[in-house]
Amino acid sequence: KNMLKNIANLFQRIILSLIKWKRGQNPENKSFVILPYLSYASRERVHIRGRVVEGLAPLDFTKASHPFRHFVKVIKLFLALESPHVPIKIIIDTKDGPIRYRARTNAQGFFFLDAKWNGYMEESKEIPYHVSLDENDSDYDSVIYTSHLFKIQPNTKKVIISDIDDTILKSKATSFTAMMMRTLFRPPQKRKAFPEASKAYQILRKGSAKNNDIEDNLFFYISSN
Repeated sequence: KNMLKNIANLFQRIILSLIKWKRGQNPENKSFVILPYLSYASRERVHIRGRVVEGLAPLDFTKASHPFRHFVKVIKLFLALESPHVPIKIIIDTKDGPIRYRARTNAQGFFFLDAKWNGYMEESKEIPYHVSLDENDSDYDSVIYTSHLFKIQPNTKKVIISDIDDTILKSKATSFTAMMMRTLFRPPQKRKAFPEASKAYQILRKGSAKNNDIEDNLFFYISSN
């Protein structure tokens, strides 16, 4: 298992190095894609995360029903080049007008925003936010990418972080070969969930509140696939 994983990682590094070298010959053709993640806001602070990669078109895995099309999209995702130290701007829509922030990606191309905000009085639980390159500190044009942040509700008592592999979805994560085959060739909508998972997570969402009160607990999911 470890040997196969090391071989796959080595192959990925070699291919990425070749792609970086080739693109370095034509820096004027550089383009960026921003991958904003679903994020959240508490009463006083907003927490937004995402990543900026180079030369990767946005990928919609829900439309890749054929195994080969899914395989091509996964390979493109694995071979995406990180974009370090890229300046970005973030705009959150609120009923009182947009709230603006600035951030910069780290060495791996990820950006993290942890800042004060005054949008807690928004009625909606799900609030859109937009990310683009900061044109005041960048030589490149940028498309605006949109995601959402979830506002923690007054009856939210817990933020639950859950694995997906072999917790919700049958992933065979203990077998590197089986996991890779599922990752490369099995579209998400064709993967099977454990039948007990839905009921268990509904119970966790409602929590242990008494007197028929229902907690509105918030979930975040992680996966190695």
